[in-house]
Amino acid sequence: MRNRLCGIVESETTVVLRDAIAVCRALSVSFLWVDALCIVQDDPQDWQRESSLMGQIYSNAQFTICAMSSRSCIEGFLDGRVALTVPFQSHITPGIEGTFNLTRAMGSGYPFMDDSDLYIHHDFSLSSWRGRGWALQERIMSRKLLMFGRSRLHISCAHKWQIQGEPVKNQSYMVQICQIQSEVNLDTLYDKWYCKVAEDYSGTRLTYRTDRLPAISGLARLFHNKLRDEYLAGLWKGRLHQGLNWFTYRHDVANLSLSTLLKQLLDPTAYVAPSWSWASPDYAIHHDDYDYRHRNITNITHKYANITPHIAPAYTDPYGQLAGAKLQVTTRLIGIPSDIVFDEGTVHNYGYADVRNPPRRYIKCELDWGQGADRKLLKRVLPNGLRLMLLGAKNQFRSNKPTLYGLIIYLIPDTAEFLRVGIFWIERRNKGLGIFKDCEPMTINLI
Repeated sequence: MRNRLCGIVESETTVVLRDAIAVCRALSVSFLWVDALCIVQDDPQDWQRESSLMGQIYSNAQFTICAMSSRSCIEGFLDGRVALTVPFQSHITPGIEGTFNLTRAMGSGYPFMDDSDLYIHHDFSLSSWRGRGWALQERIMSRKLLMFGRSRLHISCAHKWQIQGEPVKNQSYMVQICQIQSEVNLDTLYDKWYCKVAEDYSGTRLTYRTDRLPAISGLARLFHNKLRDEYLAGLWKGRLHQGLNWFTYRHDVANLSLSTLLKQLLDPTAYVAPSWSWASPDYAIHHDDYDYRHRNITNITHKYANITPHIAPAYTDPYGQLAGAKLQVTTRLIGIPSDIVFDEGTVHNYGYADVRNPPRRYIKCELDWGQGADRKLLKRVLPNGLRLMLLGAKNQFRSNKPTLYGLIIYLIPDTAEFLRVGIFWIERRNKGLGIFKDCEPMTINLI
């Protein structure tokens, strides 16, 4: 450490760092912040302090260098663009001569996308940078991004972006901090959080699972300053009945059994977030109500009597790593009235309970575990272990008959605590609230 503080020989740095230094020198920038150098490695206290400030570092930087074309720190990003240099001599005006560069054109396949947009779409889609957990906060919190892709250099800032060799476009390719700071509509802000933060961030790669919430703590603080809402393990109290209503696709949990899911959720050494938070699983999630404006979903209301959150941060950052969290919920609960019958004809992880005469399926379930391995075990679990917990109601497709929805929860044996293991909804053509009419509200702890 003492030697490094005195100076670092450039030849001892990684290729990516050398390229970043070259960019700064070319732009006459004197200071470069690199997390691997500026955060003391293997020092938990320094990491806790510095990681909580990373959002501010990005938002106050002159620009952020994004090595989109690099697959690792030992692969540079400045030499990745392959171009053919062709000499040119005008036959019309002999005094005009020089060279021009030819690069491979991107394939079309996107009829509603400009040809120039294909370059950034191609570079962004194929980049390993896109799948890194910490990179989401990096690209949203930065005021200006220099993105070095495989095909071109891309610059994104405020409400403009430009692809190398193309005109400036007065629009944004991705959500950035200025758009969040200037937004005044709260519904739009909640929508951006659940669609552009939670959904895009879920399923990304992290070296340490415990970084799941710290890696977006700067974003959470930014949204809190706009929403003035209470932050609950990746969700917001003001839209809790919608934030809880997330699901996964079948292919992501195909090989995950219910017993394995429960074991993961109850393992204190693997704890990242409560079972009800979208930050708990390692795979991608999607929110059923968002983007609700594009799904003809209206009049979304909660049907629970009360929810009292209890959040315990692991350290001083209220938006960072958690020691524990629970929701004390007062609402209506019922046992699942029948075995779950699986539907294999969709990418969704659907099952149906209380199937009467097809196609009149009563309760649609979307499970957090795969269907195959547990098909024969469900009858042993269902009678006492699984319950339906009412969350809210919504109108879909201009219907005046509300669709009820909520969580499928599992009672932990010998306790009074529950885990979330799925979601359900009762389609509008059925009896709706009637299934809960004989149930008195009760208070439970959801962990």
